[in-house]
Amino acid sequence: KNLCDQYWGQKLKLALLGRSRSYLFSEFKKYAPKHYIKFKKELQFWDQRFSDLAKGKDQASFEDFVSFTVKTRELIENMENFQP
Repeated sequence: KNLCDQYWGQKLKLALLGRSRSYLFSEFKKYAPKHYIKFKKELQFWDQRFSDLAKGKDQASFEDFVSFTVKTRELIENMENFQP
């Protein structure tokens, strides 16, 4: 589906591949609660931005996708460095 799902699936043992976006939060709450508490706002922002880009991909600019990619990388790096 996307690289974040693959990363979170492998790193945090979350079953996200092939699942709806709404499954993201319940999976984090159940299997990575400390990450969920720490990164809840960032995850919500990321999920909303992902949805917005997916819905309006025909109208989105290259810069929109670059910005999303940078924010995604920052979120993953912050989660990688987090020691619960």
